[in-house]
Parts: sequence; structure tokens; C-alpha cells
Amino acid sequence: TTSPSQMLPTIVSRCRHARFRPVSAVQAERALIAGGAPEARARLVAAASGGSIGRALEQLQDEGYWAARDRVIQSLKALKAPWMVAEAAAKLAQDKEGAPQTLEILESLARDMIRVENALQPEQREFDPKDLALDGEALLVGVLKARQKLNANVSWQTVLEMMYFDGLRGSIPWQQ
Repeated sequence: TTSPSQMLPTIVSRCRHARFRPVSAVQAERALIAGGAPEARARLVAAASGGSIGRALEQLQDEGYWAARDRVIQSLKALKAPWMVAEAAAKLAQDKEGAPQTLEILESLARDMIRVENALQPEQREFDPKDLALDGEALLVGVLKARQKLNANVSWQTVLEMMYFDGLRGSIPWQQ
């Protein structure tokens, strides 16, 4: 099953778990293109899927995912300085139900930023990490902390603002 959480615990406890290694982004991209996906979108979704071709196929077909991804990128671009945190976070905070997907998108973008920042990915198609006030590592750590805070019932708006402030630490004068 792809949804063990939907099964009864008594059944899950008696099952053997088979984990499959993720495929590389290049392999996922090739598989998606071979299946008829447009090259540019296949490249983006292959990187965002975490090595799961099934997940990549779902994202490829889900226009809601692409709209959410655009909102996340616009929010990151709007974040230029500490006094812009509330406004940039508000663009994403309106959709509390979409928090898990937003964090997944932020994590994917953070990993892409890290690859670009370390010259492991020569091209960035949607934005240049140098144009953002956050660096990839700060954003990735922020996403991990954000998940913990959400599990501790911290509000989604507060979680986003804290993540953005943490990512901007180097630009706040009293913390340099």
C-alpha cells in the first residue's frame, strides 16, 4: 500500500515493510519525459519528488501543486528584509490546511538552492538563490523546525514568521 496509515494497526503490525530506494532526479526526469511529460516541468517535478516517480506523476498532474509552488516562490521573493517577514509569510499563512504541502515545497526549493549555492546544479530555472534574502541551508533548517513547531500546536502564521526570521538572522543588525 502507499497509505499504511489508512490500514488497521493490527494489520500493519503483521506486515513486512519493503522500502524502495529513491531514484535519482535524472532517472525520474527521463522516466517522466518518456511518459510524455514536458521537459521543463519534468525536470522540476523530478527534483521535487524526492526520488519517487509515483509522487512525481501525481505532482505533474496536480495543478493545485503548481499554484501552491508559485505562491511559495512569490513569498520567498517578497522576503527582502526583517520588516517584510509578516507580509511575506501572510501570503502563505492564509492556507493553514496546505501547511504540509507548503513545507514540502519549501524543503524541495531549499535543497535546490543548496545545490545551486554549492555549484552542484549549474542552472536554476525559476529563480536565482542569490536574489533571495534566505540561503538554502537556513531555509532547510527552518522547514525542519517548522514541522516540529506545528506538531507542538504553534500557529501556522507564527511558524512561517519564525522560519523567515531565522533564515534572515544574518541581516538583523543586533544578531551580527
